Amino acid sequence: MKKIFHLSLLLFLFVAFVPQVQAQVDPTLSVQGILKKSNGVAVEDGAYNITFKLYTVETGGSAIWTEAQSGIEVSSGIYSATLGVITPLNVAFNQLYYLGV
Repeated sequence: MKKIFHLSLLLFLFVAFVPQVQAQVDPTLSVQGILKKSNGVAVEDGAYNITFKLYTVETGGSAIWTEAQSGIEVSSGIYSATLGVITPLNVAFNQLYYLGV
């Protein structure tokens, strides 16, 4: 009986006095695409520096978010990147956005 009381007291103290940690995860967004030259042919394999921008309009307008990433591997023109790892994606995902690459 005494042992149960001690364990209960210890559990109470732990729950009551240990500050609660709330993990806040910054949102990220995975994107894939194809990089092509102006003639429509895929770029050469290699590592590229790419700047990503989010817009609220399809053409024109100002970017509401920008992130430059370096060393993105491209193979047969295909790349994959995770947005928000350098510059937090501090936009509300409650509307349509347009991605500029």
